[in-house]
Formats: sequence, structure tokens, C-alpha cells
Amino acid sequence: METRIAEAVMHPKTRGAVWNILAGFGLGQDVDDVVADTAESALKASGSFDPELGHVQGWVLTIAKRRAYDHAKRAGAKGRLQGRLEGESDGPDPALNLVEDDFAQEVVERLAASAESRQILALTEKLVANPDSFRRVAALWMVYQGSVPKASAALGISQEALRDSRREVVRCAHVVRKAVAARSAGDPVTVGTLLGCLPVEGNEDGSWARALSVAVVRAGGFGKVTAASMAEVTGYSLNTCRQYVVEAHWLLQVARTVLEGVETA
Repeated sequence: METRIAEAVMHPKTRGAVWNILAGFGLGQDVDDVVADTAESALKASGSFDPELGHVQGWVLTIAKRRAYDHAKRAGAKGRLQGRLEGESDGPDPALNLVEDDFAQEVVERLAASAESRQILALTEKLVANPDSFRRVAALWMVYQGSVPKASAALGISQEALRDSRREVVRCAHVVRKAVAARSAGDPVTVGTLLGCLPVEGNEDGSWARALSVAVVRAGGFGKVTAASMAEVTGYSLNTCRQYVVEAHWLLQVARTVLEGVETA
């Protein structure tokens, strides 16, 4: 059950639903935290799950939407929309009473997502920049039920370090997923294909990676730019550009590795 929940949480539908809600309240940057809250909530409620009344993916999606509205309410984002928040997030918790309209389609999608997620997770473990990050996140989700305080205490690292590890793993996994899809479609390894594996502006958190990478390409490539020159072009602070340039370069390398099939060698 824990594996099925993890796969459902990692599914693009879940992250997309969370981002769509948070972005409406100016909180798109918090998507990773809410996805983690979703995993924790689902794991805690897993014992009451009744498969006859619904399916894991749809159930997790419902929890994800609830957690997103709860997060927005706590943040007090866009106070003029507080009434909408109250209406959207109040009511009984979606404790596994979900029934999907199309049983056959949901089963097919769930089985496909399960097989795909196993591949994505395996590649992410191989390709993540810091192997310790993957182990930390695996422990966070599978041992400590998504509790950052408990996991950080047990692992002997700060909560912020653990959250950084989580963001690193999640972003790597999403680039891997897109690169796998592009490779399956037979897309050539071009600059356009590589950029297409990065988060899309207005659609996912982390869209800075694509915007910054486009700016780098226009300036001649990663070997030709500095954090200072990118700060001038993008308007980001120098320290932010130092971090973003390194991470964007790494994400593009992950995409290229998957597209070229190097990880299977």
C-alpha cells in the first residue's frame, strides 16, 4: 500500500492539481511542501482505505487538493479570496469515499502509472546529483510517513536540509519522466528537446530552470556565462543565479543522459 501511495503522489496529475490551486493564490513555489503533506496524510489514512469505494490515484488526488487549499488558508494568501478558501477546503476529510466515474479507465491509468513510476524512481535514484538525497527522501516517505521533523531528527540533519533533498529528488524525477517520454516518442536530442524536459512556465513550479536555460543558450552556453552575467540578464540576485545556473545545468545533463540512453549502459 505504501508503494501505491508513493506512486500516486509522484504522478503528474497530483503535482499538477496542487500547482494549479497554489498558483491561484500566488503560492506556486510551495508545491513540493504540499505534495509532501499529501504523502503524509495519505500514509496516515491508509489503514482506512476501502478499494471497493475508489482507487488510490483518485483518492490521493482528492487529498492533494484538500491539502493545497489548507496550505493556502494557513498562508493567508490573497485575503480577498478567503471566502472561496473557506468554501473549498471545509467539509469532511476525503477519507477514501471517492468513487471514480470511469472504473475501466482508472484501472488502466493506474496500472500504467505504476509501471512508469517504478521506472522513473529507478532512474532518479541513479541520476540524482546527491545519492544521499534519494536515501533521505526514501526514508522520509517510507519510514517516517512524510514527517519532516521526525525524519530530520532520526537522520541527524536539519529540516531545511531534508526539504532541500526532497526538492532535488522531485525535480530530478520530473525531468526524468519528461525525458523518458521524449525518448519513447523518438524525439531527437536537440536543444529544444532538452529544454522541453524542464518545467514549463505557468504550468509547474521550477519554471525558472527553463527560463534561465533559454537565457544561457542565447548567451552562448553554460561554458560562456557566469552567475554575474546571468544576474544582469534575468534580474535574479547574484546568489540566486549561482544556485540556479548550477541546478539548471545539472537538470539538462539528466535529460540528456536519459534521452541518449546512457543510464542503461
